[in-house]
Amino acid sequence: MLKDNGIFIMMAPNPVNYLCDFVDDEAGGYYKAIHRMPYCSSDHAGQGNWIEYGHTMEDYIGIQLSCGFLLNGYLECQLEDITELHFMTRAVKK
Repeated sequence: MLKDNGIFIMMAPNPVNYLCDFVDDEAGGYYKAIHRMPYCSSDHAGQGNWIEYGHTMEDYIGIQLSCGFLLNGYLECQLEDITELHFMTRAVKK
């Protein structure tokens, strides 16, 4: 529940985090895009006993807009690993 004109801040992994797997080779390895979105770790062998979901940008931002939020801020952050991208939105409930 958020009152009118309340501020909603969300941080999430960028969907590109879930597209790629690391392929180790004699040259040091590389990332290869092999997954589709939305992503569910339980759909792939060798992911362990945890489940992680990756959503599309349409899910993240489109749902905020359809719920009456007005986005008025966006920020991206990349960690050391090239696929570790995160983003943050700031939105006002109208």
